[in-house]
Amino acid sequence: MPTSRTIVAAILSVALEMRAAQGFVSNSFQPMLRSASRTKTCMLGAPRVPAASLQLRGSRYVFPGRLSMSTAVAENPLLALDVFPQFNDIKAEQVVPGFEQIIQDCDQKLANLEAELEKSDYTVEIGSFLSKLEALSDDFGRSWGAVNHLKSVKDTEALRNAVQETQPAVVTFSTKMSQSVAIYKTFKKLKESSGFDSLTQAQKRIVESNLLEAELSGIALEGEAKGRFNDIQQELAKLSTQFSNNMMDCTKAYSLRLTDKAEVAGLPESALGLAAQTAASKGDEGATAENGPWVFTLDMPSYLPVQQHAEDRSLREKMYKARCTLASETSEGDKDNT
Repeated sequence: MPTSRTIVAAILSVALEMRAAQGFVSNSFQPMLRSASRTKTCMLGAPRVPAASLQLRGSRYVFPGRLSMSTAVAENPLLALDVFPQFNDIKAEQVVPGFEQIIQDCDQKLANLEAELEKSDYTVEIGSFLSKLEALSDDFGRSWGAVNHLKSVKDTEALRNAVQETQPAVVTFSTKMSQSVAIYKTFKKLKESSGFDSLTQAQKRIVESNLLEAELSGIALEGEAKGRFNDIQQELAKLSTQFSNNMMDCTKAYSLRLTDKAEVAGLPESALGLAAQTAASKGDEGATAENGPWVFTLDMPSYLPVQQHAEDRSLREKMYKARCTLASETSEGDKDNT
């Protein structure tokens, strides 16, 4: 009878093998600053990792080569790079020191890769090249993606401040990677080589997409024009993060308290239970799904059932308009995104 750990290892093996199948790699040049602004991350995927090489540390399966971490690294889940992000363990105070180390390590890896490419006159075997590029992006992107996801679902002032402090360095590194001349020349040489026609359709797509992305990321710019482009990237990331923060703040600020059963007619018990629980958290002790009071918010678990099931047209309209005008000129303070 297989143990749960054996089953987990098998599942991980299949998932990782699928992600790492040769040729199925997304654009390595897509700047990670877009992940900073949209809470998603430029991730090329994970290197090919057979099940036998996954190792158990405590209750976690980790990639090979990650078990010899220093105590400081082991205590920061952003540096641990487990197969799955350890969201419960990530603390706001770990973000800045964690990314100082991550960026330092990735910057050195990028320099090593560029030196290796230059030494080979940008002539590479595509599978090996993409694997190295993928590993570099994955080391960086997984942790930044975990932080931004956590911020989007469990937002706190401390985490916001940590992301705000870290983001400029993240954007700088991602822009540096997207504007790597050595990597661009390597993809260019692959495209112009006699062996290009023998590549799979997926591999051709990877090469062509990376070349286009590099050109759109300012690879051809120099001097003042390049500096201006990079400044704009920083400003875009800053504005996009502020846009997202305004949306979250306005979503948190809205609530609608109802006490009449007729107003909540049609709503399933699960939605009423959540509304009663929200009401209790806001001071209505003793609130129940059956008798209320009920408090609804613009968070999807609360908002969506109202739009799908509420018989009261005016209730659906009121909440719909509130959501459509989030962070607009109707919002209080400096939360207007228009």
